[in-house]
Amino acid sequence: MIDPRQAAVGAYFRRRRQANDLTQENVADKLLVTTKTISDWENGREPPAFDNLMRLCDLIGADIREVQRLYLDRRVHSDPFDAIEAEAREILDAGDQAMLNDLLRPLRRFWLRFGPKPRSGP
Repeated sequence: MIDPRQAAVGAYFRRRRQANDLTQENVADKLLVTTKTISDWENGREPPAFDNLMRLCDLIGADIREVQRLYLDRRVHSDPFDAIEAEAREILDAGDQAMLNDLLRPLRRFWLRFGPKPRSGP
């Protein structure tokens, strides 16, 4: 089972890599690892070794303090809605309302269909 905190860190790595217009192959070549290794890091299947972590953060412009915060964040749970909410907050902080709406639209539909129903009665 994938650790939710590692998955959150992996998602952060992916966003930073994509923000820098780098492919997994570009990153793998620069870090002398395989693209499967990059995929494993980004999907939370395996954390990078410390030396690779530092080199990765430098390459993709990731803040090591943010990585640490994600690892230590007690609010990260196995609930997929937590990960969606965290990503939505990042998008909102960046001021991209259109992207936020695109992210939340299917979530709203899903929640209305499958989310908890209001209780009736005492």
